[in-house]
Amino acid sequence: MTNNNALKDYFTDYCAEVEITLEQLCNQSRKRDLVEKRMVLMYTLRRSLGMTLHKIAEAFGKNHATVIHAVKTIEDFLKVYPYIRKYYDIAEEC
Repeated sequence: MTNNNALKDYFTDYCAEVEITLEQLCNQSRKRDLVEKRMVLMYTLRRSLGMTLHKIAEAFGKNHATVIHAVKTIEDFLKVYPYIRKYYDIAEEC
């Protein structure tokens, strides 16, 4: 988890809106629901805030390749799954 307080506050707000805990967001779980919410947040940090892949990976305790995969996957999911768009809109509002 990140040491950046502003980013931690952003994560906390997002988690409250999508009804998961901060621990669930950053853990190793592969449950689809959690993975999708985590990937949407990675996508938002990259596209909207312009964070580097390395900084995003560091914030989540993941590898930069995980972030690359998340960004590419969510770009496709946004076109197909309406509920992913809802998660993205929530992340943008936070």
